[in-house]
Amino acid sequence: MALTKSGKDLIVPIFRKHSAEIGRVLTDANPKELQILEGVLKKAGKRARALAEERSKIINS
Repeated sequence: MALTKSGKDLIVPIFRKHSAEIGRVLTDANPKELQILEGVLKKAGKRARALAEERSKIINS
């Protein structure tokens, strides 16, 4: 799935603001803490995707 140009034009500035805000929120975390957080968030994202796929299969059956 890909965004159209108008979709990108809309989302890019919003994402940049969001990213900067997350950076400010995490400014006190040290590199090791950020590495651990990144790993946990990746695991959570993979699990969320798997659950969404499972639900989609059930709904579409």
